[in-house]
Amino acid sequence: MSKSLKIIVAILCIGIVSAFSFWQYVNKPSKDFSNEKVDLLVTVSDILKRLDNDTSTVSQIMNKLMAVDGSIKKISKDAEYITIELGDSSTTSSIICQVDARHTHEFTNVKENDRIVIKGKVTACTFDEDFGLGNTIQMNFCSPYKK
Repeated sequence: MSKSLKIIVAILCIGIVSAFSFWQYVNKPSKDFSNEKVDLLVTVSDILKRLDNDTSTVSQIMNKLMAVDGSIKKISKDAEYITIELGDSSTTSSIICQVDARHTHEFTNVKENDRIVIKGKVTACTFDEDFGLGNTIQMNFCSPYKK
């Protein structure tokens, strides 16, 4: 085998291994938090009051696995995803929960005004002091909370 053919074969092998490794990294599944222990168990009204009164609450809950007990304010469903908004209809503040795709079947029978306990990873908090739209806590990877 000539030297240039060996180099081409080696480069080709390295390219194939690199492409396969990259594909595995990009397509790795996200972590399922449904069996993880929660860091914090709260009610919707309590956590939203804490957020209204003390913005340092954000640093205490950010990236934590939180279980929230409250009433469903709104449900948005499409072919793949379910988003559940928890809160009181008398306030504009809410907690928005993006349900983990692995657990959508567990939320097919829930409806607005149902009381549920849902857990998820807190990924964002937004404050609205100017327009009166309320504060929002965003949770992802949500699943039903099971004690």
